[in-house]
Amino acid sequence: REVLPSGPYAGTPVYTNYFHLDGASVSSDGETRAFRGARQCLNGKPCAFFDPYEITIQRPGLLDLQTKGGNVQISANGRYALLAQSTRAGSARSELLDLLTGVAQPLASMPVSSFSPGRQVADDGTVVQTQWAALVLFRGGNQYRYQFSSPELLAYELPSEAIIDRTGRVVVYSSRWRQPYSAYLRVRAIDLETGLVWTVAEDFADFYQPVLSDDGRQVLDRTNSLFDQSGLVGPPQVYVTGIDGTGIRPLTNDPAGIREATLSGNGKVAYAVTLAGRLLRIDVS
Repeated sequence: REVLPSGPYAGTPVYTNYFHLDGASVSSDGETRAFRGARQCLNGKPCAFFDPYEITIQRPGLLDLQTKGGNVQISANGRYALLAQSTRAGSARSELLDLLTGVAQPLASMPVSSFSPGRQVADDGTVVQTQWAALVLFRGGNQYRYQFSSPELLAYELPSEAIIDRTGRVVVYSSRWRQPYSAYLRVRAIDLETGLVWTVAEDFADFYQPVLSDDGRQVLDRTNSLFDQSGLVGPPQVYVTGIDGTGIRPLTNDPAGIREATLSGNGKVAYAVTLAGRLLRIDVS
């Protein structure tokens, strides 16, 4: 609905209602919600420098918090908001906002496009990012590059799409190894306390876009594998597997293939958008 310009002074900016809502993120209990929306600025010169995109964070019993557009993720417990925003100059800035205290901690620049489908912020405020094919962690007020425990992993592992479980202990990511082993993407996991690294899913095909259940026991991902070790691929489908790499099973067999998918916090429901534009609700349990 468009609001017509009005106001006591010439040039007073007037804003439309939000439209084009996307980028939703919700805490596990559904009480803390965030989304990105666009609106128009009407009536006057102040609109010349108006950014149409804004992020809105809704918290129970409190006024909505609004900030400049970009991407936002809410931690499972609803305490933290991970924000990544692009400036007019083309650079990016990111920060971790404690919704309980109001304290914002700046992070190394995190491009808006680098957000993963799964959650990148844990309940204790630990944040995982991937930058220049490296894992970057923000923990206890310090940001640092994760060092793999073995020279082989350090040399060959090229992580992307990293996510973290709500305890801040296990990181799951997509990995395309360096040449000559770079043919396929696989889904891998790291225990940050022990340094143990293991493969969650791989085949003669790509596995990517992992999403974790809140308890960290289930991983949803997309793959174009036919699971026949032929090296032939098909339309990407959604699969779910245990965090230990066992019990992999298909959730879709759509002829058009799946464009993107996500998993509910309790791991019981998945939602997927097909390449034909259909929205699917899938009972995982």
